[in-house]
Amino acid sequence: MGCPMRILKWTCDFYPDVETPIAPVWISFPLLPVHLRAKEFLFALSKIVGVPLRIDEATTDLLKRSEAGVCVEAPKPAVALAPKPVDVQGPIIDRTGKGKDKEK
Repeated sequence: MGCPMRILKWTCDFYPDVETPIAPVWISFPLLPVHLRAKEFLFALSKIVGVPLRIDEATTDLLKRSEAGVCVEAPKPAVALAPKPVDVQGPIIDRTGKGKDKEK
């Protein structure tokens, strides 16, 4: 009772004492519009990181409006080197091409 259990992906060269290079990772897409939450689109977007496994149940049922979640099988170096969250709203660009700060 109380023993931790790790589930690892099996491959032909699997050794239980060697750390696997693949890990399941949850990716969230904040503020993604509802019309872009189709399984095909989310899987295509997630392929940038790894192999899509499943979509978050709350995303599928449209219960979570703030973000969409996808579980991806990713190589560990990709997980470690994943970029930090980016401000997708960023600076506002006016017609002259010059950026200006967001109004608060």
